[in-house]
Amino acid sequence: MGDVRMILEFFNVQVPQLQLTRESLDNPQTDQLIQAYNYLCGLVLENMNCEMADNNVDQVLARPNLVIKTRESVNLVFESIFNGNDEFCYTDLLQPEPRRTRHFLVTLIRFYFFKCEMSTEVMTIENELEAQCRTYKLEKDFASKTEADINNEKKRLNALEEEKHLIESEDLKTQQELMTKRALIATEKKNCEEVQKRLKELEAEIETYKEKGIQIEDTLKRMDMNIVTSPELLIEELKKLEKHRLDVEKKLEDTQKTKRQTEYEVAEILAMGQRIDALGEDLEKLEGFKRRMPEMRGNEDKIIQEVNNLEKERNEMRNKLEHINKGAVEERTNIKEKILASRIEVETINQKIKNLQSDEKELSNRLFKIKENIRENVSKNEEMDRKFVLATERFDEIIKSRLNDLKMLKKKTDDQQSVLDKILKRMMN
Repeated sequence: MGDVRMILEFFNVQVPQLQLTRESLDNPQTDQLIQAYNYLCGLVLENMNCEMADNNVDQVLARPNLVIKTRESVNLVFESIFNGNDEFCYTDLLQPEPRRTRHFLVTLIRFYFFKCEMSTEVMTIENELEAQCRTYKLEKDFASKTEADINNEKKRLNALEEEKHLIESEDLKTQQELMTKRALIATEKKNCEEVQKRLKELEAEIETYKEKGIQIEDTLKRMDMNIVTSPELLIEELKKLEKHRLDVEKKLEDTQKTKRQTEYEVAEILAMGQRIDALGEDLEKLEGFKRRMPEMRGNEDKIIQEVNNLEKERNEMRNKLEHINKGAVEERTNIKEKILASRIEVETINQKIKNLQSDEKELSNRLFKIKENIRENVSKNEEMDRKFVLATERFDEIIKSRLNDLKMLKKKTDDQQSVLDKILKRMMN
């Protein structure tokens, strides 16, 4: 009853215009069976990437050729199911038996469902493997981009460090120049004070000599006015005056020499004053620069803070990079191992598919032997039918067990995908 329900559900959904009913299966008709077999063989052979027999027939011999084509198509399918043994005869089309008709239709439908499920499972596994490969490629690209960003940050940090060193060296150089100019200004001020002191002393000496000259002129006037009668006194007085005159001339020469030296020193003092003025301007500029130093140092503090932050960020990124590199090496190794394991599992699945095909052939051989025994022992038809049903159920159980194995493999693949997702999240963090 289960086989009849499967046949009716399949054809009512796929080919409702065929109008296949329970009465049609109990009393099968040749034309209706030809259409049903041709439709089923077309689906199965299309799934197996095979071609049906040639459909170009003569109009007069259309029905005989259609019968031949249908038998060839069914046997072409049964070659893969029953190991090439031809058990579908012309009588199964021209004089069909209900039991054999149900058996052939159920076998073709189950084989078609099995092929569809296997194709879907294989396609699903291939898509999952391609998705894993794309995920690994994205992770690799992300790691390369992260490494490039880290290298750019390193270059930027090195540039900021060089700029910081330049600012520090310029600040140190400016402070040294400022200290040198301050010492020079202090020395020049001290020299200027000494020169001014010496100049005052020379002015005092000049005033003294001027007073002495006035006294000598007064003495000469007094001598002119007083007529000295004694020649000896006059001569003696003249000698004193001459000696005094010579002393005065000598002192005058010394004074003039001192005056010239003083004028030279005064000129030097004036030049020094100009230099002091220039140094004063430089000092004012330095004072202005000094007043701006806190602002510059504030900016420097900001730069230093930014540099420190960048250094901290660099250290964190360096630690993260080292951790990522270590994790990436391990994760790449794990991913390679998992991909290799996935490939091995795919090969295992292919091997299991081959084993299923061999099991199909083995079951086909066993079914063929059962059919031969049924043909040879007509009296044991019921017993052989029961064995055939048992063999068919076992065939279904084997297919279900193989499908369960495929589901387990799919679950393992999903677990591997979850592990890869966790690895990707860890790398993103």
